[in-house]
Order: sequence, then C-alpha cells, then structure tokens
Amino acid sequence: MKSIKKTSVVTASVLAVTMLATSTSAFADSISVDTSTDIDTKTIFEEWINYPEQSLGYGYNAGWKYDEENDYINTTQNVGWTGFYNPAIDNLTTGTFAFQMRDGNFDPCGFTWGLTKEGTDEDPVYSFYAYEECDYSEHWSIAYISEWRPANSSYSHQGPLYHGTIDAADGDYNHTGKDADAVKFAEGKVLACGSLSEFDLNSSDFHKVLIDVKEDSVSVSINDTLLATVDAEVQAGSFGPFATSNPNAYFKGLKMVSTNEVMLNPVFEYRNAKDASVEEAYLGSEIKIADLSTFEGSEIIKRNWTVSKDGEVIYTGTEPYAEYTAELGTYETTLSLVNAYGVTSGEFKKTLTVVEVPEEPTEEPTEAPTAAPTEAPTTAPTQAPTQAPTQAPTQAPTQAPTQAPTNASSGKTVNTGSSNLVVNMLAVLATASLATVAVTKRRKEN
Repeated sequence: MKSIKKTSVVTASVLAVTMLATSTSAFADSISVDTSTDIDTKTIFEEWINYPEQSLGYGYNAGWKYDEENDYINTTQNVGWTGFYNPAIDNLTTGTFAFQMRDGNFDPCGFTWGLTKEGTDEDPVYSFYAYEECDYSEHWSIAYISEWRPANSSYSHQGPLYHGTIDAADGDYNHTGKDADAVKFAEGKVLACGSLSEFDLNSSDFHKVLIDVKEDSVSVSINDTLLATVDAEVQAGSFGPFATSNPNAYFKGLKMVSTNEVMLNPVFEYRNAKDASVEEAYLGSEIKIADLSTFEGSEIIKRNWTVSKDGEVIYTGTEPYAEYTAELGTYETTLSLVNAYGVTSGEFKKTLTVVEVPEEPTEEPTEAPTAAPTEAPTTAPTQAPTQAPTQAPTQAPTQAPTQAPTNASSGKTVNTGSSNLVVNMLAVLATASLATVAVTKRRKEN
C-alpha cells in the first residue's frame, strides 16, 4: 500500500459525524448529512475532472450529461471506468458522504474517496477507495485500489474494480470479492462484498447511499441500512461518482460533511463589552459573537447558526444571534460552515448561561458605636504660671507621672492618654527654653 496521509480526527456514526471536544470548546454530538448543503451538481459536471481523460481512448468517453430540470448527471455510453473528482480538493480525509444513485442498466456504478492521481495525463496512476454496486450480479463491494494504470484501449471495459473484483474484465467476472487472473493493470484488494438481493432496488428509482469515513474504518449504508463496516486506513484525497460499462448510471444530491479541521474549522466565542471571552453573562448585558473560524483552500461562503434556549431551538440563520441576554436561561449555539466547493463542516457548539444581575447591599451597618469618651475636660487651667523657673532642672524626670492632674475647678481627672503625653512634652520644652534664657543672662552679667 502506498504512503497514506493521516490527520488527527475522531470517529463518526453511520448517520452522523461526531466532532472533537477540547478544554476550551466543544463540538456538537452530531450533524445530520441530510441537513448539510448540496454540492452543486452542475458544477460537478462542468468544473470537476472527468477521468480517465478521454485522450486515452474511446473506452473512457462515457458521454456524461447534466439534466438541469431534474438536477442529475448521467452516463450515455457503454464504456469502461469513468468518473469525476474535484481537482481543487486533494486533502480531504474523514467525514460523511451522502448521495442518491440509480442504475438503469444493471452494470456497476458507485463512488470513490481518498482519490489521488500521480504520473502524467498520458500515463496517469490512480489510487482510491471505492464502493461499487452491480445490479447485474446483485452484489456490492468495498475495495481499496492502491494503484491503477488505465489501459489505453478503445474497446475494453477494463476497470480497477469491476463487478466487485480487482483486475476483472468482460468474460471473467468474479462476484465474491476474490482476485481474478484476467488483466494485470491494477493492484488492490476487496475489503467487503455482499448481496443486494434483499434490497429489491428498482432500476427506475433513486436510492440513498451513505459512506462514513473514519480515521481507520469505513461504514457503508443504503436506504438507511448498514451494509458493512470495514478496517480502512484513512487516505487524503478527492472524491466523486463513477460508472463502469454502464450507459445509464445516474447521480444526484451529493452532500459532504467534513471532519477534517484543516479544511474547515468552525470556532467562535461569546464576548462581553470588554471583549473578554465569557461563558456566563448578566441579564441585559452586552454579548457579541466573535467568529474565529478557519479554512484552507476555499473561502467560506455560508455560515449556519442555530441557537437553543433551555433545550428548545429559538433561532436558525446565517448571521449570529443577537438577543442572548434578553431572558434568563442556558443558550447553546452551534455553527457549521460551507465552503465554495459545497463541502459542509461539522458543527461547533458552545454554551452561555444568562443569570440575574447581583443585588447591591441593601443595609448599612446595623449599629454605630454606642458611646464616645464619657467626658472631656470642661475647663481650661484658670491661671498661667506667673514666673518662669530661674534655673533649669539638673536632671530629666526618670519616670512619667503615674496619674494625670486633676482639674481644680471641676475636681475631675483629665484623660491621661495621648493628650497627657503632649502636655508633658510641652512642659519639657518650656523648661528647656527658660533654662537657656537664665544661662544667657548670667553670661551677660559676668
């Protein structure tokens, strides 16, 4: 098997794609392919590559046509293998394909994915996975073609997977999935093969096909019935329908949901008025959506937004919802993208909870201090000292007074706290000043 490109992905169910969850974001549990955007069928016919190139011979010119009224493409010539792929997409890995198919001739038709082309237009080498139905033999097949070199033949109905067999050709069909020793122009293996008889497919009616590609397995369903899940290592490439030896193969309604985040990665944040990412907001506050989605190779042409409040869908549209904080509740928002090729991304989701604005404190402290100091001195001293001391004290007091002076007029004790300290300091300063004056006077007298 040739070298296979891989990418980091997670699994997907048969009917829905499960997306990755991270610590800062979460993807929706699933997205239905039925709700994704159709890939434009006319664009497939007009712009995708019809391979192998018709220059290799008449045996590859299937005479494809597009029916605008019914929006399908179909073959008109009984030739060898012929199909379409998008040349702009070569890195698609995992996801889910859904389409409708009709076989009006009972010969094989089907779908490829992980398709790569190497070599030249004159000598191409293809590799891909394929699902093929053959109503003639009433068998279906899932196969991996590791290498196919189309034969340059005008008549041979050669194909890499023909009626469910690698290397088969007209006259040597094998419908059990075993290799046939017919022609040697392809390498690969049949991964699964089974009967279509129980499905009673009417060649005049379209039926649904769903192909779910995971990182290391593939599941195929028709009309919502699972055919098989097989081991299959993911291969990056393109995709599209094909037919073999069938002049009446019809295809329409192709949808693709990609889990390849490199191609389309929907991401958004809830942001408040300060442009900070949040998961909770107050009732009536400002909330806006910051779309951080990324893509590669093709621009985003559509954004699908869905908003549920407390489990009930309240909004769907192509623009972000704007009324998150109008009511209390839990809002879940999902976003999916569609690129210019019609590929739909998986869904990214985040939750925002809207809560009441917290109330301001309603009460002041219940009690102020019950009492100020009981009483301040009622009277200033009645008389200032009449005479300054004649001599400075020879020694500073060794101990502060143990009791505050009493008020002469009131007979009450003065507070001995900080005010007592101030009084003592003033007395010391006054004493020092008078001592200085006395010393100066004696010097003059002498």
